[in-house]
Amino acid sequence: MALFNHNGTICPEGTSLYTLRNRALRYGEGLIETMLWQHQKVRLFERHSKRLQDSLATLEFPSFSAEQLRKAIHQVIQANGEPEKGMLRAQFFRE
Repeated sequence: MALFNHNGTICPEGTSLYTLRNRALRYGEGLIETMLWQHQKVRLFERHSKRLQDSLATLEFPSFSAEQLRKAIHQVIQANGEPEKGMLRAQFFRE
């Protein structure tokens, strides 16, 4: 079973997070970044982090530092048994 990080809380796959009031679902207002995890790190992490920070600023979303992103990634990687490789998806939206 896959686990994911939602605002710092590790949740099991299938946990319902979205309602019909979610702006990302209703208006497409959100941001998704997909990253490759391999060799115990995110490939091109600095580029992903910079693109996320720039995009969040453009959308006038709260900022999210590279260190916060790194911690959230490592938290979910550890919760999933530290796989050798995989795809990570960071999703940002207003509630």
